[in-house]
Amino acid sequence: MTNEVIVVEYDPRWPRLFEEEKARLLGVVGDQIEDIQHIGSTAVPGLGAKPIIDIQVSLRDLVLVQKCVGPLESIGYEYLGEYGVPGRAEDVARVDEIEQRHREGLVTHEELVERFALVWPHSFVHLPTPVSPPAQVGVEASIGTNRSLSKHFEAQTLMRSLPDVRVPVLFVHGEQDPLPLRSTDTTAGLIPGSRVATIPDCGHFPWLEQPAAFRSAVEELLS
Repeated sequence: MTNEVIVVEYDPRWPRLFEEEKARLLGVVGDQIEDIQHIGSTAVPGLGAKPIIDIQVSLRDLVLVQKCVGPLESIGYEYLGEYGVPGRAEDVARVDEIEQRHREGLVTHEELVERFALVWPHSFVHLPTPVSPPAQVGVEASIGTNRSLSKHFEAQTLMRSLPDVRVPVLFVHGEQDPLPLRSTDTTAGLIPGSRVATIPDCGHFPWLEQPAAFRSAVEELLS
């Protein structure tokens, strides 16, 4: 299924809407929260965007997640849990630990390989038999890439540059991708006329898991 992403002009009410929702969150789980940030394209003053307020909430500790479920549900949120994957929370905690060492430039080759091994099974709905996680990772290249991404994220490079793109753009997103569809929609919303194709029964790598559906989505764009 392919949908055109609708981008609207910047709405000066967006910062206020974020602050109102932030106050609601703090009101029910404020004692568990380390930080709350308004993220995504609606957080950039003057930038047109898909009109959805994206909020990133950081907890003081991952073990506090369960304590937040009831209070958040009481104000209308839905808990998606571990997306049906037992042990996912523990894997996330270990990946976060490795990522912290990654950001500090202290990560080892063994830890990067471990990270891929932990993330890999959660990236698929049906893991293709011949596809295995990477067994070799360039540590220096990985650390350098991570630092470059952080630098451009802080500079809001994509948010400021993607609205100038004037070529056909298609984002293909598996419906069961661990990364939320909203993140893809937010990025697509920065590019005028871009489209998002969602593929059912598919995770993070649609070209590996559903190659026929992926090819069909690309051919639809090219036609």
